[in-house]
Amino acid sequence: MNNVTQALYPYGGLARQLLATGIDYSQLCDALKGGKEGKALQLPDFASSRFAVWSSFLRLMKDGQAVPLIILIGGGSGTGKSTLAAEVAHLMGIRNIIGTDMLREVLRLKYPVEDEPALHENTYNCWKPLSPFYKPEHLQQGYYRQSQLVVTAVKAISDRVLGDGESIVLEGIHLLPSLLTSDLLARPNVISIVLQLSDPELHKARLYDRGISTHVMKPGDRYMPVFEKIRLVHDLFVQDARSMSVPVIEQALPKVSLQSTLDVIYNALKIIVQNKGDNYENE
Repeated sequence: MNNVTQALYPYGGLARQLLATGIDYSQLCDALKGGKEGKALQLPDFASSRFAVWSSFLRLMKDGQAVPLIILIGGGSGTGKSTLAAEVAHLMGIRNIIGTDMLREVLRLKYPVEDEPALHENTYNCWKPLSPFYKPEHLQQGYYRQSQLVVTAVKAISDRVLGDGESIVLEGIHLLPSLLTSDLLARPNVISIVLQLSDPELHKARLYDRGISTHVMKPGDRYMPVFEKIRLVHDLFVQDARSMSVPVIEQALPKVSLQSTLDVIYNALKIIVQNKGDNYENE
């Protein structure tokens, strides 16, 4: 048990609820110290309002008056989807995180390469089954087809989550908002965001770092020869999100993007709480 964990351990559920607001550990410890001394919890304004909403939502969940959260984090390769998904899940106490790359791998067992060749390529190589020569429109068509197939699994998981009552974070390059059904996105408890890196050079740097840190025995520059294609998919994703009025969050500063993501989540939670946790599953 590290020093931070040891310091927070006696406060149990209260500490977890406060962490869900997005405050850092030093702010959390200061707030808990004040409470221990008999003072009211002193929180930053943003955290105070989030704490009130989160506490109300948890009570609704406990009473069976609110459905679980389905948080969808989409974006191109190297935009930090997995990292952000892990942070959000940790802060909000969500145990289930699924990446669409894993869903694609399972679907490859169902659909042989002869039937769905685009499914068996990396997203930036989805053009290959359509033509021996690269064209942007072929990449777009192949990527769209691969995403269509993966989203069918996403929809099935969402239905299961709504039935089981346990929240989940789904992240991946296939979560195109235009492919998700309008009735799913219309639910207040289904929260979709898309990440972007507007600076191509920063995007390159993130991909290089990712190659070094996450791929054993593969150099960091493995993505550079296909960066143009990765960037095309990134831009297609952002355009798709904007066309569907899904929030697009800049990932240049991860701490800022985390707070922006929490803003989107808490706006949705506020709607649920204000409606007293009506069972949106039956809408």
